[in-house]
Amino acid sequence: MSDKNIYWTHNTAYHNWILKHAENRNKVLDVGCGDGLLVQRLSRVCGCVKGIDSHIHSIEKAKKRLCNTANVSTVAVGFEDYEAPSDSFDLIVFAASLHHMEQEFCIKKAKILLAPNGKLLIVGCAKPRGFIDWFVEAMRFIPARIGSFFHGETKGENIGVPTVKPSIYLSDIRNLANYQLPDSKIRRGLYYRYLLTWIKPN
Repeated sequence: MSDKNIYWTHNTAYHNWILKHAENRNKVLDVGCGDGLLVQRLSRVCGCVKGIDSHIHSIEKAKKRLCNTANVSTVAVGFEDYEAPSDSFDLIVFAASLHHMEQEFCIKKAKILLAPNGKLLIVGCAKPRGFIDWFVEAMRFIPARIGSFFHGETKGENIGVPTVKPSIYLSDIRNLANYQLPDSKIRRGLYYRYLLTWIKPN
């Protein structure tokens, strides 16, 4: 792909983090793949990569981007309606897509679709609530703006994929993870995202 199809956003800022976790994984599912940029990057370090998205225009852009990439496939379907056998994937990624969906249902479904020792990665969006959340928001505002300027941030609406504001709080995500994903790890990222990792037990 030409450089004009490569861009930087607060979401793509975490692609390298995802790729480090994804290296040498064989069967990978990118949920809410958008225009396929992450699928394209995953294809270079993973065996087979499938991208799904309910937004038809995004999938059309993904198919165009990936037309010369042999080890990928894309499907126009939302994760809630996506059908696959249990234990189908050894990596499932939600890159700023989980907050577009019914989150508890999708996490339960991801657990079923993951094979034993499979990994779940979430780059997520959540609303701030309480003093600590707002303090963190204030502390990372200037570094995030500097990073956006340095990288030449492209706004989501200019990429042509849907954007949605998060509807739940980080504390809700932590509670959900504690209940559904025991031993998962969550940390805050600089660019207004949280990063969650979980490995399905054998």
